[in-house]
Amino acid sequence: MNRRILLLTAAGLLAVTGCQTRDKAVVPNTVGTVLDYHTGAPAAEAVVSAIEVPVSTRTGPEGAFSLEALTRSETDVVLPASGVYIARAPLKATTATSRAYGYASFLSMSDTADQPVTLFLLPADAPYSQDALPEDCIPTDEERYALQALEAGPSATVSTWLEADMEHPYYFENLLDDAIGKLGNRCRLTTTSRLEWNERIEAFIGEDG
Repeated sequence: MNRRILLLTAAGLLAVTGCQTRDKAVVPNTVGTVLDYHTGAPAAEAVVSAIEVPVSTRTGPEGAFSLEALTRSETDVVLPASGVYIARAPLKATTATSRAYGYASFLSMSDTADQPVTLFLLPADAPYSQDALPEDCIPTDEERYALQALEAGPSATVSTWLEADMEHPYYFENLLDDAIGKLGNRCRLTTTSRLEWNERIEAFIGEDG
C-alpha cells in the first residue's frame, strides 16, 4: 500500500510540474581576450575553442574573440524552484607555442556568459615543480598549465587583472582548484601535498592571510 501511495504521489507531482523540452546552452555566447601571461601582449590569430565540443573561433589583432553559443535540446522534469544553477564551459586558447585554459561561466537558463573571459597564454614547455608528484604521475596539459602558473606566480599582467574585479580572484581560484583537484584524485596525492597546493593557490590569488 505504501508503495502504491508513493507511486500515485510521484505521478501527481509529474502531472503538476510536467516535462519541458527546451534548448540549454552547452557553451554560452562568450566574448573575451587572449593575452600573453608574462607581457600582457594580445595574441592575434590564436584559436579559442570549447573543450570537447565543436565550437571555435580566432582572435583578432587585439586578441579579442567572440564565441557563438552551442545549445542542445533537452527534456527535463521541471520541479518548482529548481533547474537554475551556475554552469561552466571549459575553454582553451592555442598558438604555435603556447596555450591557455579557462572557462565561461553562465546561468543554466541563459545562453550568454555572465562576464568576459580573459585567457593567459603560457608556453607549453614552461617549467613547473614535480616534487609532490609520484614518479608515475604524468599531468594532463590542463593540469600542467595550472602547475606552470603556480610555478611562475602571478605576473604583473595577471596581478593587475586579479585586482581589477572582485570576481577575478574567484575565477582563477576555481581554474587552479579544478585542475589541481583532478591531478590529486588521479595521481592519489597525499593530504599534505593537497594542503600545500591549496596554500599555493591562496597565495597566488592573494588570500594567504
